[in-house]
Amino acid sequence: MAGGIDRIGVVAALDWEAGVFSAAQPTGPELLIETAGPGPAAAAAGAERALARGSDLLISWGSAGALGAAESGSIVLASEVLDTARHRFATDARLSDVLASALHGVATVHRAELVSTESPVTTLDGKRRLAESSGAIAVDMESAAIAGVAGRSGVPLVVVRVIVDGRNHRVPPCAMAGMDGARTRPGRVLAGLLKSPGEMPGLLALALAARRARRTLAACSIRLPGALAEADPSSNINHEPS
Repeated sequence: MAGGIDRIGVVAALDWEAGVFSAAQPTGPELLIETAGPGPAAAAAGAERALARGSDLLISWGSAGALGAAESGSIVLASEVLDTARHRFATDARLSDVLASALHGVATVHRAELVSTESPVTTLDGKRRLAESSGAIAVDMESAAIAGVAGRSGVPLVVVRVIVDGRNHRVPPCAMAGMDGARTRPGRVLAGLLKSPGEMPGLLALALAARRARRTLAACSIRLPGALAEADPSSNINHEPS
């Protein structure tokens, strides 16, 4: 292929994030999908598996929560990734530019910093404090770990995240109680809701936001392979933490 990318390792935390890719892959680089489970340790392991399968690009793929002015359903192509120790990992600027152009018209695209934490940030106060301390527009739990693996291996990194919960949206505890690794267990959500029925409005709002995010992520999955088919990474790959 004319571009320098033959196999793309797509590392997602959750089943629904990975499931947006069609089994009938369009023409372009081979997509190696890893559903790793949530959190930094799982993400790092998923990235290592993707590399072992021959990936020459890693993509941190999936959803995120907003810390800044990013609406539900909008896209974050991270310019840098921060971890909880405030180490910074650069993403591949050239490939991110290619994707930004390809995703124009799908949804609003934000090129900004993203911070990764070790546990979910679900409260309004937690989001506010993290926004103030990091300056990031969005938060996830996996991108910094994937960036670390990419940096140590010398492969380019791109971060594609779609916002689910906005900065003014609290994630209800019953929704978090339903998480079981990469899957959501509806029975657990219902059990939590029965204990705290006042969480129903927040749960409905989250469900609508998740539906918007899934639609956006699915649209991204269709455009991604073709956009990267002839793309070359930046010549100086350097995303070791600073």
